[in-house]
Amino acid sequence: MASTTRRKRLALFTVCCCILGTGIIGLWAVRDYLINRPIVLEEAFPHGEIRIGVDASFPPFAVDDGTSLWGLDIDLGEAIAADIGLPVRFVNMGFDGLYDAVIADQVDMVISALRVDLSRTADIRYSHHYYDAGLV
Repeated sequence: MASTTRRKRLALFTVCCCILGTGIIGLWAVRDYLINRPIVLEEAFPHGEIRIGVDASFPPFAVDDGTSLWGLDIDLGEAIAADIGLPVRFVNMGFDGLYDAVIADQVDMVISALRVDLSRTADIRYSHHYYDAGLV
């Protein structure tokens, strides 16, 4: 009798593990979908344009000459917007306010010479660097 009860418990334990395992796999599949799902432009850029924060006091990357913005960062932002197919609006601000502008939803992205700050990775996503100035 003890061996029959033990087999039933083992069978029940196995079934429960399979059900829990399927649930965990299901949760991972949902998590994977949410992370890797296709980006919908209306979600990523709800204002109908790409708002890019720049510090236009750092030639040759971004310069404000009083009438327009120009530089490598500006060209990169315009190329990204053209590739996505949305208009672009550059928001010139001080370097120390760039992170806060993203967090406060004043801009959608920042193109600037920001260093990766590991303490901000929960709030900010970084791209690969687009310019390597070498050893400084």
